[in-house]
Amino acid sequence: MSKAQVFNAIKDRVEVNVAYIDKVIIICSDRIEGVQVSAIKECMKWLQFKDYKEKFSFIYNKSDRLTEMEKMTNLAYMCDELDADLTTRFEEKRSGLTYQTKLNQALGFKRDAKYEEVKIDLKNLMAIILADTMPNKRICLDKKSSCTIL
Repeated sequence: MSKAQVFNAIKDRVEVNVAYIDKVIIICSDRIEGVQVSAIKECMKWLQFKDYKEKFSFIYNKSDRLTEMEKMTNLAYMCDELDADLTTRFEEKRSGLTYQTKLNQALGFKRDAKYEEVKIDLKNLMAIILADTMPNKRICLDKKSSCTIL
């Protein structure tokens, strides 16, 4: 697929019921091709990544069969290709304790895995999804945006 086809396929899947976005999760797996990188970067630009970096999380998926070193290598490659900071964290205080969540992670869930096998990755995924980064700012998609579906 061409860059334009990939980007249009992504845009066509976005259902815009509201004009605000609170979280963007970009998920890749396996080899990340140049055309995919270009399309993702175009979406990131459309979603104002430069102004809302903390609203974005990057997940390298299907990493359940990889070593820890392979996970970190693949996640670092993904973040580097997409100009994302591998070390982005969210910090919150609850009950007097400070909790940190890495917003960019390599995760994997085997098809028939038991809960005990995936509970750490599931906990990390839920922490990423529920992280209330930049609570008073929302990504605004208005009529002036470059997306033709709005």
